[in-house]
Amino acid sequence: MSRVNIENIDLGKLGSELEQYENQWIAVSDENRIVGSGKSYQEALERVGDAEHVAMFKVPSLNVSLAP
Repeated sequence: MSRVNIENIDLGKLGSELEQYENQWIAVSDENRIVGSGKSYQEALERVGDAEHVAMFKVPSLNVSLAP
């Protein structure tokens, strides 16, 4: 069983597609595609079914700035 290679994931390439997932959890495949989402981690995970083949991210509110 192979795991997702997080080095293949580039959230910047998802661009405006992330807007529809604001404040939600998303599951991103190794092919850099959103394959599931939910208001909670568990809800998103249930929609995907196999956490070993996706990377899970929480899309933050898009009306705030994040600084290191």
